[in-house]
Amino acid sequence: MHLLHRRRFLQASATSVLAAPFVRMLNHPAVASTEVGGAQRLLVFFTPNGTIHDHWRPSGGETDFAFPTGSVMESLTPHRDQLIVLEGMDFCTGDNHEGGMAAMLTAGGSDSIDQIISDHVGTESRFASLELGALTSLWGGSSQTRMCYRAGGFVTPDDSPLNVFDRMFGDVGDEALLARRQRMLDINRAEIRDLRGRLGAEEKQRLDAHLDALDAVERAIAGGSLCDAPVAPAYYDVNENDNFPTVAQQQIDLAVQALACGMTNVATVQLSHTVGPTVFTWLGQSDGHHSLSHTSDSDTVNVENYIQCERWFAEQFA
Repeated sequence: MHLLHRRRFLQASATSVLAAPFVRMLNHPAVASTEVGGAQRLLVFFTPNGTIHDHWRPSGGETDFAFPTGSVMESLTPHRDQLIVLEGMDFCTGDNHEGGMAAMLTAGGSDSIDQIISDHVGTESRFASLELGALTSLWGGSSQTRMCYRAGGFVTPDDSPLNVFDRMFGDVGDEALLARRQRMLDINRAEIRDLRGRLGAEEKQRLDAHLDALDAVERAIAGGSLCDAPVAPAYYDVNENDNFPTVAQQQIDLAVQALACGMTNVATVQLSHTVGPTVFTWLGQSDGHHSLSHTSDSDTVNVENYIQCERWFAEQFA
């Protein structure tokens, strides 16, 4: 897992590949004004199956560190002075794959940190938070495949860039559709609040969570967008192994756009899941990523194959 904080993330002078398609919108005056005001944003990236610390750790000291040639995070060298590299964090509970996956953002609690932060900085944005993924759900929803939680339940990432695009831009310009959806929400909310008075404490808590979800939908309807919609992604099978790089890049781009446009202040991009079996065929490999993660230190060929996968992940975030 990589938690990256980029202090100048939204500056129009950014040369990041991720920001390149959005240079015009990064100059948008509405976006610029929020940046000057100190907008608070959180972007979480997840990659699976751990790493090999000898190839991951920077060299040097706390402030003069460097990413050695060939190391996992070498591609982040241009951003070194904007990064804090952490290791040895205690998840407080859980071990191995499932325990670590469920605990890394929750520390064993019922809410993950992204959801807690969204309660503080996401209440006025169109989406309180956006959860995006790539190949996260082929095994269903479990502690192996989910990292975001609210009230102990899964917050399921959307694995389809086309779905995410439609959520972000599908209603733009259709005022009649927006009005109909707003009326349906008003009816739904009135009926639910009438029902609430007849429920017990536990049922009320669940119903309140549903009302919060309706409020989020209403913000999405009313919020609009500070940015023009880009070209929609073409349809393709997002569950196909070899499409993983395309899904990952498009999801990262959409997360960047949502943050830059002020659609949300909290986004997560989950690339696969613990025990993720993705085969990096685009790197000429034939073994699954999880299998490679259990390679013996003496198997230098597959150790290098695994590090090649880890470098590829880091390059997506550079």
